[in-house]
Amino acid sequence: MPSKDLLEKLFDVEREAEALVSEAREEAGRRLDAAKTRAQEYYTEAYDAALAKAVTAREQSEKAAREEYEAATLTYRNELESSRLDADAFAAACAAALGEGS
Repeated sequence: MPSKDLLEKLFDVEREAEALVSEAREEAGRRLDAAKTRAQEYYTEAYDAALAKAVTAREQSEKAAREEYEAATLTYRNELESSRLDADAFAAACAAALGEGS
C-alpha cells in the first residue's frame, strides 16, 4: 500500500497549499483595505487643506474688493461734495439745450 501513503501525502500537500493560498488572500485583502484607508485619509487631508486655502483666498479677495469699493465710493462722494454748484452756468446750459436764446 505504498501508493495509498503517497496519495495521502499528496492530499496533505494539497491541503497545505490551499491553506497557504487562503492565508495569502486574506493577508492581501487586509493590506488592500489598509492601503485604501490610508489613501482615503490622505485624500481627505489634502482636500480639506486645499479647501481651507481656497476659502481663505476667497475671503481675502472679497475683503480687498470691498475695501477698494468703499474707498472708490468715498472718493467719489468727496469729489461730489467738494464740487461747486454754478447755478448760472446750469441755467444757461439748460436754456441753450431748450433753444431759448439770450
